[in-house]
This record gives sequence, C-alpha cells and structure tokens, in this order.
Amino acid sequence: MKKTITLLSAMLLAPLAFSAQQPQPVASVDKDGRSVTVTAPAVAVCASKFSAIVEINGKRRDLSSATGSLQPAVHSTESTPYGEAKVITSTIHFESEQLDLMLRLGQVQVLRSYDLNGRWFAVDNDCYYLAPDVKGAGKVAGGWPTVQTYASMMGLSSGAAFTSDLWNWDGFKPYLRMTEIMTPPAKERSEVIDLCTAEEWPRLLSKVQRPWGNWAVALLWNPTKQEQAIPLDFAKAGLDPEHRYAVWSFWDNRFLGIAKGQWVTPALPATGCQHLVFTDLDSQPGRPVVIGSSLHIFCGAAEIKNVNSTPTSIDIELTDAGAREGDLFVYSPKALAANSATGCTVKSVEAAGENVWNIHLEGRAINTPQKVSLNIAN
Repeated sequence: MKKTITLLSAMLLAPLAFSAQQPQPVASVDKDGRSVTVTAPAVAVCASKFSAIVEINGKRRDLSSATGSLQPAVHSTESTPYGEAKVITSTIHFESEQLDLMLRLGQVQVLRSYDLNGRWFAVDNDCYYLAPDVKGAGKVAGGWPTVQTYASMMGLSSGAAFTSDLWNWDGFKPYLRMTEIMTPPAKERSEVIDLCTAEEWPRLLSKVQRPWGNWAVALLWNPTKQEQAIPLDFAKAGLDPEHRYAVWSFWDNRFLGIAKGQWVTPALPATGCQHLVFTDLDSQPGRPVVIGSSLHIFCGAAEIKNVNSTPTSIDIELTDAGAREGDLFVYSPKALAANSATGCTVKSVEAAGENVWNIHLEGRAINTPQKVSLNIAN
C-alpha cells in the first residue's frame, strides 16, 4: 500500500553542561550512534539524541534515535566551499514504519574566524532573536531594545547568524519577518568608528554606493547600563558635514528629519539603539531620492536593484531580498502617486513628513522581476 509521509519537524534536544576543555568547537556522533556531542570553548558540552516527528497516512508518530534498530555508521568525504569535509552518517531503522531516521554530520578544518568580504576575523557567528518574550520560550533580558540591537549588529556585519527560536511554534510565527529582513545578508562593509580609539564601540556605519545615489546605514547603540544619547559626527563618519542629510529610522519605520554636521540620538536604554539611514539631499538637488526601506535590515543595499528618475516619474526595481511586505520612503519636493507595479502590489502612497512619501508594498513575488513606477506631480 502506498504511504503518504510528511516530515513535521526534526531536532536535537540538548541538555547543557559547562566546560572549558576544548580549544575549538567540535561536533561528533557518539559511539552508540544514537546521540551527538558538541563541545565549545568555555561555553558548553551538549549531548543530545536526534529525533523527528512525522505524519504517516494522517497519523502522527514520534521517532527518536533512542529506539529503533541502529545500522552500521558510514564514513565518507565530500567537497564544500571551505575545503574537504569528513562526513559520518548514522541511521536508525524503524521496521514497523518502514522508515529510516538519518543524521549526517560533516566537519571541515577551517580557521577559527572566517574570511568575510576580503577580511579575516570579520565573522563572529552569533544569535539573533525573533522576539523577546514568547510563551514557553523564556525571556530575552533587555526586551525589544536588546533584540533589535542584536539583529542590527548581525545585519550590518553582512555575515552569518543563527537563531534558536522554533519557527514551527505558533507563538513565533507572528515574528518570522525578523528572519525575512535578514535574508540574504547584504554584501557591504561596515566600520566600527571607535575601533582602537575608545573602550566601547557604540557607532557602526556602512557607506553604500550605487549608480543612482549614495547613503550611509548606521547603528548607534548604548553599550552602558545607564541611559545615554549617542552622537554621530558626520565628518568623523566620512560624511560631508556641509551637506543636508535625510534621517530615517529602520526600527521606527519613519522619517526623523534633516540633519547637518551631526546627529544625536535621544536617550537610549541599556543596549538600546537607533538604526538609521543618512541620505545626502544636496548631491542631487531637486530630484526624488529613496531615503529608507523597511524591507531589509541594510535599508536598500540588498533589496533595491536600480532606481531611475525623470522630471515626471521614478522607477524602483527590486531584488528578491528581504520581507514580502514593507515600506519604501522617498524624499521628493513634489507629490508622488502610484502608476504601476510588477511582481508586487502598491497598497498605498502617503505623505510621511515634509517632502517625504511612504510607499507601502505587499505581495512581493519570488523569482519574478519587481518594479514600482511612481508619477511625480507637475
């Protein structure tokens, strides 16, 4: 009889114990073939069974490596972008279900810190959170301010990140957009402005350059335990101190105003931040310019493919990157109105400040050219 089998979830359930014995992270399948051990320097020793929840002909079954029949382990090698990997495959056979539960573990000898965008030690793989307080998952100390700062640091690093939040839980589903805005990583370089000049590093900034315009994405955050404001000196950040810059906030999803010479955040809570876009308004005076995007955490660097403007229109082409729904913000002295859209829907075009317009997008299609065309009033 033909079976209909659906994999509902698979996971490692990991009790932790502290240890500082290993010089670098090591993962291995134990001799019993039924559990995995991960050791990390000064962090943890993790020993866990592997398991899966499947649906067979409409009936749910829990499969665990602790039961079933162990098959001989298979050792092999395979090529990866980081070199040759040694792979061990451990299989547990379940006769009554006629199914195998299989774990493949590969290990590659690499440097402790990876090469990112041509620089060594640029990646410190870290964890971001979907939300600070989901029932049954514990709380993140610091709440939303900490969660947003963590995500901003991951996003501006343009590197690897992971989350341990369980996407299949109903409590996390309203927050999956946090992963959408991180995907895929941008390909920009971010600089730590205070590196080697101060004990704390509260200012990260990346200057994005494109044929249609240049802008800067900055993370200004409070590394202390007390509330404090964080200033950004434009000259020290490599911005023109004599030019006017539109200031747009990613986490607030709004236009904050126009600044010249410097920007000072409001008092930020401990680990709180402002994630900002600074767009030069004087480099192309009189022309409409994109000043913000809530679709991706790098605010236009990953999700905007091209911008073309004329005296009567502005066309914005998008990539597949980022969230399926969100906002584009355009600075234009003249009013904007929706003309047409391909691969997405323009839900609204509304005023969002003096000379600023918010274009709300929905239904961004995958693997389909996306283009938004706006009319400029005479």
